[in-house]
Amino acid sequence: MRQAVALLLPRDGRILAISRGVWRPWDLGLPGGKVELGETLEDAVVRETFEAIGIYIRNPTAVYTRKCAGPTDFETMVFMADWLGGWPRVVGREGWVRWVEPARLCKGTFGEYNDKMLAHVRANGLWI
Repeated sequence: MRQAVALLLPRDGRILAISRGVWRPWDLGLPGGKVELGETLEDAVVRETFEAIGIYIRNPTAVYTRKCAGPTDFETMVFMADWLGGWPRVVGREGWVRWVEPARLCKGTFGEYNDKMLAHVRANGLWI
């Protein structure tokens, strides 16, 4: 399984995060989702970001990847992108979407992954 998520350019040092649904509102991640058959990772992150939170993005640039082998092999690609339009809103079954401090992303199910991803992005001068 392949996934594509968006690390939207921070605003005032915060990152746009989405909760993992109303059943786990404290568990945060980046907007995005699964890549469909025949779809590029870039196309998927644009589509999934709009479907999840109503934001149009363009020019996605891959900044981090994670591959996990095991019973459920998956690859997640993190993209930074330009915000083209729209306003963050909850779409579908997601719990909420809002700007949060980076440390807030480093807790919960994806905490260790987000911590490593943010360290990589900072170390490569993509974000201070």
